[in-house]
Amino acid sequence: MKNSPVLMMWLTLLCASVQAADMDAFFANAKNEKGFAASTAAGQVVAGRQRIMAACAEAKTKNPAADCACVERELGQVSDRTFYYESVLAYQAYREKVEALEADDQARYAQLKQQHAQRLSLSRRLETACGKF
Repeated sequence: MKNSPVLMMWLTLLCASVQAADMDAFFANAKNEKGFAASTAAGQVVAGRQRIMAACAEAKTKNPAADCACVERELGQVSDRTFYYESVLAYQAYREKVEALEADDQARYAQLKQQHAQRLSLSRRLETACGKF
């Protein structure tokens, strides 16, 4: 199910100032800025966008309602810096959950899942705008 553009805009505005400050702090770290430059130069940001589009195309074979044109349009509005930042955060969240599971720390895993569910991540913004794929 697609959500209205008004809902998407409201969610974006609600979280934008907090995420912008977090992203500014992230890129203030020289290591992160260098990582972004290296990833961009190596084509990893472009490849990441292509992987999302490939995942949508694959989902469309199982769910014809998947709106890949919407996903492509929304991804086109995301800057390379934001895409890199979101990719790093997604990977860090994934690693933290894996580490909690490996340590058999179910309470920590549940806490991490809840934190991730509350964050307006790139994947969540795409899902809000375009529906699940």
